[in-house]
Amino acid sequence: MQFGYKAQYMDYVEKIQSKKLVLFGAGDNTAAVISRYYLHENIYALWDNSPAKWGQRVCGIPVSEPKTVNPSDIVVIITVSDELAISAITEQLKNMGIADIYPKAILSLMNE
Repeated sequence: MQFGYKAQYMDYVEKIQSKKLVLFGAGDNTAAVISRYYLHENIYALWDNSPAKWGQRVCGIPVSEPKTVNPSDIVVIITVSDELAISAITEQLKNMGIADIYPKAILSLMNE
């Protein structure tokens, strides 16, 4: 399965050079993703669909609702693990016009 993500990871590496990083999902996985992969990175936004999480912070980053932005300016990493949720979030982001959407699983290739 890991090799299936290699093309996505290479695409992500290319896109992240010139775009802002958005993490989607402020659940249990998010702090681990930030501390493992993005501790010294500039995260533009942390989005979640749950109004109860808006205004909270994860690793100091404020959680907000998904907002209309210039979709060509951002790259989104989905931090959730559930396949159905990933599918639904991907569809939601595509409906917002965002094309550069990646599951957190591609990050496992970062140190290879």
